[in-house]
Amino acid sequence: MAENPTVLEVAGIAWPTWFGDGKPFMTIVLQNKSKLPALDVHLELLDMKTGHTIASLKPYTLKKKSYTMRIIADQPVSVPGGGGWSWPLVSAEELAGMIKQDCITGGGLDYDSMTTDWESAPPGVITSDDHTGMYLRVSYTTIFDEKVSFAQSIVIDSTPPNYPMYRERGTHKVVPLRCL
Repeated sequence: MAENPTVLEVAGIAWPTWFGDGKPFMTIVLQNKSKLPALDVHLELLDMKTGHTIASLKPYTLKKKSYTMRIIADQPVSVPGGGGWSWPLVSAEELAGMIKQDCITGGGLDYDSMTTDWESAPPGVITSDDHTGMYLRVSYTTIFDEKVSFAQSIVIDSTPPNYPMYRERGTHKVVPLRCL
């Protein structure tokens, strides 16, 4: 066990559409850094209003109305050693309701805090970007029957829908508003 620990980590967040749902899902990208598989992997988005410590936070009850979630929501997942897995956790629409934001523009594993030249926006155009921190709980079992669980912080980027422009994650450019 000591020589071959199973190390699963969150490698990123993506926003693709899945199985013809027609709407983007916050998709968690997992990477197994070890030789051994991570078995029975579970992901939970934690409700920040349900506790005072990360360990005490309760997970959101996610809707299973979409085609994507009806098919894969409760399926057991294993991530092979040296492999990866992408898991659609929640639709951007449902997530917007959870964090009380109308327009989600993206998200990542940390705050995108690079400074931006707000003057690059056209004259008279108002821009905005907001960040909401959340926690994701990842749990899995190893082939040695160890139970592993950890919390990963994630950040959801949003802006009011009446703002015509926002600062794009990664490029830091001020661009026309595009809600997911």
